[in-house]
Amino acid sequence: MTAINRRDFLKVLGAVTLSPLVHVSPEVRLRTRKIYLKSVLIAGFQYYDGESIFDQLAVGDELELRRQPENPHDNKAIEVYTHNGYKLGYIPRIDNLIPAAIADQKVAIGAEISGLRSPDENYCPIKMRLYMVILDEGLDGI
Repeated sequence: MTAINRRDFLKVLGAVTLSPLVHVSPEVRLRTRKIYLKSVLIAGFQYYDGESIFDQLAVGDELELRRQPENPHDNKAIEVYTHNGYKLGYIPRIDNLIPAAIADQKVAIGAEISGLRSPDENYCPIKMRLYMVILDEGLDGI
């Protein structure tokens, strides 16, 4: 796994302005690379929009992560949405401590679908890979 150096970390902090969404704009995404953190299953899939749009999902689809510190059950909660705004669930509580800490430092994190199983077979049918976004080397003009 590649470690982020101080220079890259400071570039990300200076170049990526984040709202409550913890993803980056398409323009910035073209000049970035992903540092993969962890693979996890999406928790709570059966309670949200996932089953109704499951046939529209594909491996490799980018997902949006939204930090939800006001969640009464988990102050480290991170919601998972499709790029069309459908809520799929959450990063599991057991796995959200580090991604939440990264997002709270205004470092861009994202996710992509890495596996799909039939919703009939498992209550957590979507596997995703979480990643941190850093700027590519050679972008000193940013």
